[in-house]
Amino acid sequence: MSLIGDVLTSLAQADLPSVFGVVMPDTMDVLAETATSDGAGGQRRTETVTYSNVPCSYERKELKRRDVQGGKTNSIQEFIVEFPTHKTDGTRYSISPQNRLKVLARGNEPIKIFRIISMSDDGGITFQAVCTKEN
Repeated sequence: MSLIGDVLTSLAQADLPSVFGVVMPDTMDVLAETATSDGAGGQRRTETVTYSNVPCSYERKELKRRDVQGGKTNSIQEFIVEFPTHKTDGTRYSISPQNRLKVLARGNEPIKIFRIISMSDDGGITFQAVCTKEN
């Protein structure tokens, strides 16, 4: 790797995660769903917290997506949730569209739960998740 690549990797994995905790206005829990047998032939779904208090920020995308279901047009508002790729100990978060993001309450702002549509990695520094809001 080049010198500049080494510096960026060091910043992303060691220095920036603690800075994000200060500059990102919100925190979130990352949720994972598991299914277990209910003993009667069905399944019981439970959600567990995979990561907690991850610094994040979110914003609404300008354009709404339109979806037609059953002859009815629905508008779906998308959001971008941005968060660091690495924890403060330097290990990388393992988050995928199978997870949901629970942005925690702040002041009089209620909890917001987002379902991930797609994710991108911005140079190993932050993730940008395109999401829809569930609540």
